[in-house]
Amino acid sequence: MEGMPLWQSIRMGAESFNVYWKIVTKNELYANYVVQHVIEHQQQGSHRRALLKVVTDNVLSFSQHKFGSNVVEACLKYGTGAEREALIEGMLRGQSPALGTMMKDPYANYVVQKVIDKSSKSQYEKVVQLVQENESSLKRLTYGKHILNKIKQQQNAHN
Repeated sequence: MEGMPLWQSIRMGAESFNVYWKIVTKNELYANYVVQHVIEHQQQGSHRRALLKVVTDNVLSFSQHKFGSNVVEACLKYGTGAEREALIEGMLRGQSPALGTMMKDPYANYVVQKVIDKSSKSQYEKVVQLVQENESSLKRLTYGKHILNKIKQQQNAHN
């Protein structure tokens, strides 16, 4: 697929992490916008399903990249309820959840803010708990403060 136009790579069903990662992160102007367009507009396509799976399986890597984080946000914004649920669950899973690292990252913190907006009630409660556990370190980071403010806004909106 090297040397092939970006749209052809996507159309051919490139389904591996390496191919999608190269598409999103290479310095080709607007590449991540093409991937976001697939996520938004191809609701039933195999390319979209494959892309969502790759992003879900590699959410931390995508979230910590300038353009990859935009793709993860698009998955949260345009994904179905089940797709969002799976993506957020992947961020919350394990002894050391990816979300804990993401809160302290200059790009991934935007994904965390989108998670706060788009999570189910049970997932939101887990996110809040994780944020509270990291509150002291988040207060020292500019983007950490954004996450704390987002939680406060959500809580004020529901009171």
